[in-house]
Amino acid sequence: MANNRKKHAVDDLFGGEASEIRNSATTHISYCGSYEIKGNEVIHYVSISSFPNWVPSEQRRNWELTNGRLLFSAQGLKVGNEIVDAYLTWQQAKGQHDI
Repeated sequence: MANNRKKHAVDDLFGGEASEIRNSATTHISYCGSYEIKGNEVIHYVSISSFPNWVPSEQRRNWELTNGRLLFSAQGLKVGNEIVDAYLTWQQAKGQHDI
């Protein structure tokens, strides 16, 4: 998800102006499903996605744990007319405790 996404003028999950809906759709990607870890690669077996073409698919990401952060990277994703590398960092929220 992009940083600093703009809020819609109305508080309706499926409402808003066409430009607001387009902005929301083009600044966010989500998917879920099962996964498997093989070495430094995690393979996501996509069963649901905000990008329908990924259902079903395998999405492969490299991962590493560094300084308490889980780092994911994906190389060669097509975005518009470009091929890009993507990076995602997960960090435990302050005040949260391991269960």
